[in-house]
Amino acid sequence: MTTRNQTLEQRVQEHDQSLIRLESAAAKHSVDLENIRTATVKNVENMAALKLQLEVQMNEILSNLQTFNGNHTSPSNNSYESGSSTFFNHNQNRFTKMDFPKFNGQNVEGWLCRVEHFFVIDNTPEHLKVRYAIVHLEDIALLWHQSFVQSRGGSIEGMSWVEYKGFINARFAEVLGQDAMGALATLKQKGSLKDFCQQFDLALTKVTICDEYAVSLFLRAVKPEIGYPLRLLRPKNLPEAYLLARIQDEAINVVQVNPIRAVRPNNSTYSTLTSFKALPSPATINPPLLPNPSLKSKAAVPIRRLTHKEIEEKRAKGECFGCNEKYTPAHQCKNKQLFSIEILEETEVEQAEESEIPSQLQDPYISLNAIMGVPSFSTMRIKGSIGTKPLQILIDSGSTHNFLNLDLAIKMKCPIKSVAALNITIADGNKMACNHLCEGFKWIMQGNWFVTDVMLVPLTNYDLVLGVQWLQTLDDIVWNFKDLTMKFKFTNGTS
Repeated sequence: MTTRNQTLEQRVQEHDQSLIRLESAAAKHSVDLENIRTATVKNVENMAALKLQLEVQMNEILSNLQTFNGNHTSPSNNSYESGSSTFFNHNQNRFTKMDFPKFNGQNVEGWLCRVEHFFVIDNTPEHLKVRYAIVHLEDIALLWHQSFVQSRGGSIEGMSWVEYKGFINARFAEVLGQDAMGALATLKQKGSLKDFCQQFDLALTKVTICDEYAVSLFLRAVKPEIGYPLRLLRPKNLPEAYLLARIQDEAINVVQVNPIRAVRPNNSTYSTLTSFKALPSPATINPPLLPNPSLKSKAAVPIRRLTHKEIEEKRAKGECFGCNEKYTPAHQCKNKQLFSIEILEETEVEQAEESEIPSQLQDPYISLNAIMGVPSFSTMRIKGSIGTKPLQILIDSGSTHNFLNLDLAIKMKCPIKSVAALNITIADGNKMACNHLCEGFKWIMQGNWFVTDVMLVPLTNYDLVLGVQWLQTLDDIVWNFKDLTMKFKFTNGTS
């Protein structure tokens, strides 16, 4: 029993000694950690002081460099030192990585534009620009550079970037700088509007002109059916002109789906046969703006109104309202048409018969073809004359009346008659006022005299527009849209 107690006491003492040793080691480690912490704080303070000292020394160095650059006599060293300090400071503040554009001989204009932007962003010193450009040449451009250096004695040291840019642009530019303005002025749209805008932008980068002149060149360069309507809107700048041109181009594509139908004039009886040959127009060279209508389509049958007296006579005779045959339940009318029968009072019959002749001053309408000068399959442009004055005449089935240029009428001293203000409707929905008429206007077309009444309005593209008012005085018209010829009978009032 005594031995067991002694063993337990001995083990307790050993544990106590182990605890004492552990406490001593822990205290020693705590002291070491404190020393490390103190040393770390001291090192941080030393590093902060060293950083502050380095900043002061850097400021002194930069100040000495500026003073040295200001007093140094060599301009090349001066630009090198100041440019280098600015260059390194700028590189430290750059947020994104940017590679120098490479050039292989294609699209030199675009490459030079990117290079100039790189130099501005990178703040590249002037004496390094040529070297930067040379090391990024490839393929044909690199071969040209080698031959160019050999032609100058094997060195281009001291050549400025402006000089080198002029040489490389003269070698690879598609259009020379001295011909750039001529190329821009003669540029015309031949394909799609999108491709033409790209060509126009490329030509515009080679010249320096004001925005108003650029808009004027653009409106003259696009197709007439796009440019003429845009002139009425008067775009203020080139982006606005691009937007309006796209809208007009889309409108033309929509109109092509639903072509305008030509108007067939009424019948009358005359004695002499003549034919007109249209003048060549852009429509005969370029594809038509609108698809030609089918020549096999049946002509519209004129509407015939039955009077009350005629209805009573046919009913009394038992005749068909559409023909002169007897009507039976099994009768099939030869003139298979849809008729609208309207019974009028006797007092209204005379008014209805008088209203069959359209008034010359009622609801005048003029097409955009006559206003804008845009050719169409429903129009023909021919030459005429009045005395020794040549006339540009448009035969337009889309206009209801005849129109003569007001300035021409005044110049030729035509008999002008003042009338109450008339509103002429233009195809685009706008209105045009007319206050003057010319009755019995005479002119010559292809050796024949013609007479008609005309309304006097300002016209810019034609001298005389002959609408349905003149066409309805002709007999049956043979209008060949393919060959642009017109044949009809007429009576020469002067013979």
